[in-house]
Amino acid sequence: MRQQNPASRGFYLAMSLWMAVITVVGFWSTYFGPLLAGTLDLKPILDIHAVIFTGWMVLLVAQASLAYTRRLGWHRKLGRLVAGYAALMVVVALVATFAEFSARIAAGEIRSAHRFLLIPLVDLLLFGGFLAAAIVYRNKPQIHKRLIILATVVLLGPAVARMTFLTSFPQIIAIMLSPLLLGMAFDVATRRRVHAVYVIGLIVYLASFARIPLRESEAWIGFSKWVYGLFT
Repeated sequence: MRQQNPASRGFYLAMSLWMAVITVVGFWSTYFGPLLAGTLDLKPILDIHAVIFTGWMVLLVAQASLAYTRRLGWHRKLGRLVAGYAALMVVVALVATFAEFSARIAAGEIRSAHRFLLIPLVDLLLFGGFLAAAIVYRNKPQIHKRLIILATVVLLGPAVARMTFLTSFPQIIAIMLSPLLLGMAFDVATRRRVHAVYVIGLIVYLASFARIPLRESEAWIGFSKWVYGLFT
């Protein structure tokens, strides 16, 4: 297996730290700030959700740090926990999503509930898909590390959406996709071409934005209500 050069290891460590910063900044006013101030008041499922997803960022930085310092044995051992941890993340996120959905239904916000549902479901599909591929390609580091970046970028959406200082949709997208765009730029600078994983990832992300107008459509609202009716 070819060893990564120091510049590559340093870049992916920097990207893990950058994504952690985005997460902290985005959720500062609604989670991290109140948590430090002792004024945090969340429903238990949302508290669990926040802890689990914060743990992913800690795990990401830890794994990138181990790779950077070439402690690959520990990197692989810790990596064995990733599949189970990711499964836990998906389960907790689904419970939190449907808890929010049910709360909106109970409050009489029927259309709002059905509009809301599409966004996190697509996020979970993207996260799960990218991460599953990363696990499959865990012995091919050039593919694996890029897929981990793509999976984590999915998790940045809610954090960036809470950055009230961003004043336009292009700014939101630019910050959310910044790790991917920086990764592509790094590829061009060091490899003279962008890795296919990043190209495919960017296409998938751009395609996923179709959910924004789709969630407003009568077709989606009708389908969501039909699915909800199956379980009520």
